[in-house]
Amino acid sequence: MRKKLLSISNEIDNYTSFIKYQRKGTNLGRLNEYKDGLRKIIDNELTEKQRFCFYQRYYENQSIKEISNILGIADATVYKHIRNAMKTIKSFVAIYGDEYFK
Repeated sequence: MRKKLLSISNEIDNYTSFIKYQRKGTNLGRLNEYKDGLRKIIDNELTEKQRFCFYQRYYENQSIKEISNILGIADATVYKHIRNAMKTIKSFVAIYGDEYFK
């Protein structure tokens, strides 16, 4: 399960690099716009617990165990919140990407 989450995390982390190669004329300023767009998706489309777990795991580099202790929930529940957050992010990027990356 951990490898799968890390793999998905790498996909999200490298999304802006992917966009850079997919769109002609992308420059550093545009790349920052994509990062901002991804942040908008995270801030606006995830539930509070999904957002908290996602940020703690991938921005604060906390372990699943640390997050579960903070929230007082099971490790499996933290995994579930992160997995659902990843699904939501990926679906919004696939469907509404251009709307968020302006």
